[in-house]
Amino acid sequence: MPMAELRKNPLTREWVVIMAAPAPSPPARGVCPYCPGNEALSGPESLAYRDPSTAPDTAGWRVRVVASSPSFLQPDADPGRGEEGIYDIMRPVGGDEAIVETPAHGEAALFSDPRQSEDALWACRERYSYWAAQPSVKSVIIGRHHAGRSQDHPHWRLLALPVVPQPLWDLAKGMAQYYDYRGRCGICHIAEEEARDRSRVVTENRHFLALTPYFSVYPYEMWILPRRHHAGLPDAQQEEMQSLARIMCEAMGTLRQALHDPHWIMTFMNAPCNIEGMEHFHWFLRVLPDVIAPAANALEYGISVNEVAPETAAERLRRAAPVTLRRAAQVA
Repeated sequence: MPMAELRKNPLTREWVVIMAAPAPSPPARGVCPYCPGNEALSGPESLAYRDPSTAPDTAGWRVRVVASSPSFLQPDADPGRGEEGIYDIMRPVGGDEAIVETPAHGEAALFSDPRQSEDALWACRERYSYWAAQPSVKSVIIGRHHAGRSQDHPHWRLLALPVVPQPLWDLAKGMAQYYDYRGRCGICHIAEEEARDRSRVVTENRHFLALTPYFSVYPYEMWILPRRHHAGLPDAQQEEMQSLARIMCEAMGTLRQALHDPHWIMTFMNAPCNIEGMEHFHWFLRVLPDVIAPAANALEYGISVNEVAPETAAERLRRAAPVTLRRAAQVA
């Protein structure tokens, strides 16, 4: 098999990334590839907001976007969907980018600098729009992982996928069904009800409402809801982008203070791309604190990565079986 494949569970309809071999290890710690002056280590930039007197791929930037490394996604226009017996299979093609939100190493702009956060959000919006315009892309997932008091360089990760992760697909179907049942958008309805009740509101401004959902799955789970109905971040207006940056700083600051700087993941829940019938989708931000690392990738991006191919696992397990069991299997 190639380096990685997308395989579909025919019962749950979930797509899973199956690796033929373990993913390459990330660069050794020491010199940060995302710090100013180390641009050659992270590769060429696909977007940067920088001092106009500076050249691409040099210092002088405020926000910078580069390809993630390592990545299971391959830069190719054709996912080559096919079948293997009863199973669906596809090449994991698309985009995988790091949106470096600040030149400052170790200190997230989300906690203290709404203007820097707004720059990062504009970069997220620009790259989302670019990838959503590619016909082979069906979903663009943008997530942010914060590892507590670690000294990682703050950045968002963007995945442009040739499939819609099942959690996002279920959400889109749920929004459409809610509209059919109630005759209105479910997120709009929730925002109105929570603004009236106020017992679960964390903070708010003119354009957004941050709350702990009535149906929270995780302790301290938080949603940031746009008050105006629109399907994705690219539809946000300039004043809304400014308001989003401010409420993100406020909401994440309260989370940091209340839980003593916990681990968390934040994900933009945007509508699937290049698929009809998404007019009832209403985007929002989902924040999950204290999520353990092995679950973070599936929760943040909605797609699981299995680094041991099932064929490899079965072979290793057969070899590890007791000799008597192997002989019995051969006789049977």
